[in-house]
Amino acid sequence: MLKLSDQLPSPTLSDLPGWGCLFYLGSGHVVLTIHKSLNDWLRDEKLSGQWAVDEAIGHSILGINLLKEVTKAADKGKDMGKSKEGAPAVEASKYALKYAVLHITKALSCRRLDLGLLNIVLGSWPFLRQVFQSGHGGKLVESLAECHSSFSSREEISSTPAFLYAQDALYCSRRYFNDWEKNPGAMEKLALSSPLQSIKVSHSYTDFLSSISDHS
Repeated sequence: MLKLSDQLPSPTLSDLPGWGCLFYLGSGHVVLTIHKSLNDWLRDEKLSGQWAVDEAIGHSILGINLLKEVTKAADKGKDMGKSKEGAPAVEASKYALKYAVLHITKALSCRRLDLGLLNIVLGSWPFLRQVFQSGHGGKLVESLAECHSSFSSREEISSTPAFLYAQDALYCSRRYFNDWEKNPGAMEKLALSSPLQSIKVSHSYTDFLSSISDHS
């Protein structure tokens, strides 16, 4: 919330009742409480009433705002996915690289956002490349896996193209994880040229990868 305070409407952190006493800022944009019992109280709507925290809404707000950074991310010499000589790289913030996918998948699991938003993230090679370059590829895969687990048992969702696309992206990221960490710059080429072998990737996903590669 602190990271996005200039983008979000008031109130923000400084407006929290008890800010500086009950709540304070830790490292890495983490808000801490004076005692765990306060966390428990805030999460129990029966106890805290109007002060109850809706974590799903929080993840949704952060996810949607961070999505703006995802879509703006660009490689050097690229502009909106097209070659443009001299165009500087557009880098997402450290917070977005580490937590954007986490917030979006958490909101998805609570049915607060549409699964298609996750596929927007998974279709942004510049953003994915920056995630792996920053060393947060593991967190991305972990978030995708948790989201997949929460949806796989829901028949009304698990058969949709959006879910199958996200599932294939998870399989692909697991299959090429080490390669992508070693050489983020060749993520698309590795995914398209290497044999998929043991994993099952739908034609829709591989076709989508091809279309992105053709326009890069």
